Amino acid sequence: MNGFHYMELPPGEVLFCENEPAESAFLIESGSFEISVRRNDEKIVVAKIGPGEILGELAVLIGGRRSATVTALEKSVIQKIDAEQFRNRVMDLDPVMRMLIETVMKRLNKTLQKMDRASEAACNVYDVGSNFASEALASLKLENDIALALKRGELRVHYQPIVHLETGMLCGFEGLVRWQHPERGLLAPDEFIPTASESMLIRQITSFCLNQVCADLPRLRTACLRNVGHVSPVVINLNITGRDLEGGLFVEQLSEALKTNGIPGKALTVEITESSLMLDTDMAVRVLKDIKALGTGIAIDDFGTGYSSMSHLVRLPASLLKIDRSFVAGLFTNDQSRKIVVMLLQLAQQLGMNTVSEGIETPEDYAFLAKNGSRFGQGYLFSRPVALNDAIALITSWDASFASQGGVASDRQVA
Repeated sequence: MNGFHYMELPPGEVLFCENEPAESAFLIESGSFEISVRRNDEKIVVAKIGPGEILGELAVLIGGRRSATVTALEKSVIQKIDAEQFRNRVMDLDPVMRMLIETVMKRLNKTLQKMDRASEAACNVYDVGSNFASEALASLKLENDIALALKRGELRVHYQPIVHLETGMLCGFEGLVRWQHPERGLLAPDEFIPTASESMLIRQITSFCLNQVCADLPRLRTACLRNVGHVSPVVINLNITGRDLEGGLFVEQLSEALKTNGIPGKALTVEITESSLMLDTDMAVRVLKDIKALGTGIAIDDFGTGYSSMSHLVRLPASLLKIDRSFVAGLFTNDQSRKIVVMLLQLAQQLGMNTVSEGIETPEDYAFLAKNGSRFGQGYLFSRPVALNDAIALITSWDASFASQGGVASDRQVA
């Protein structure tokens, strides 16, 4: 198997033994297993289970030891679930739900202590249902494949231009992660970031993107010197998440990356969604202020789609709001979307913030947004996200006067 959490077991192989420490559980993908205990030197078979069922989860949840021995009855494939993967998912739950789960686990543990081990082993086996098992297996496979992608260097950063709408000058890029999958080709973030965000893998992805962007920035800024009449020194926008803010580690990583690559803090802007900020606003405000102290800009991404209140918004040290593409897409087909865009642009002006309108695809979009006060814009009208060398080519060939009329600089931009 190509994932380090996938395991193939031949017939007769023991997966784990009674009384061993429990560090992981296992989801059966194919094959079957026998669960047994030993009593008075006699082997007692408790159960036989197959695909879609879980092995060893109870000991992981209650932090105990294995209650039985598990042996493969035939050639079998299982998916390993580390204890940390359990903990990450539990910690993401609503606090009340966490309390309920912990209470149930404690009560179950006390009940099991009163039972003999054979009964305990029997309680440790249940059918999770084929639909649930299928979804869980797919999620775990993807999570483990993402970990492998990080290890193998399969992630890439692509760059999408950000344009000053009044002048048409190219003024920056948004750095967007891509996965060069060995079998499926280049994957967009929405195919793997949601799964990564359920675990600590998202921090590793953010760290990769930060280091890659900082390594690329000198080349991008040097290219700007070859087209000074049409391009200003570019600023790169980097996406981060609420998880990245936890513990303050990202601030240290950011400071180190800037120093290592000789980059001024103002050459970077971090983007974070307003919904992420609402998870722990006090912590977010504190860490974002530390980021701002490095000179780095702060943008609120997908503005208007989350649940933030004005009281939260005014506390954040942000200077840039990004208008979500879902609103821009409805400018000329949905009166409500158009009104929301105008309202958000006016709100940003009142708060003294600049705006980037995402999803600009037509000259009409460009003209409307520029007229109504959006300072910056990005979208397929200018370019799809492109690899570093193509981003450099965009910089050197950019024609601001053409772009300001709602055009593009070259055919290379819409590739």
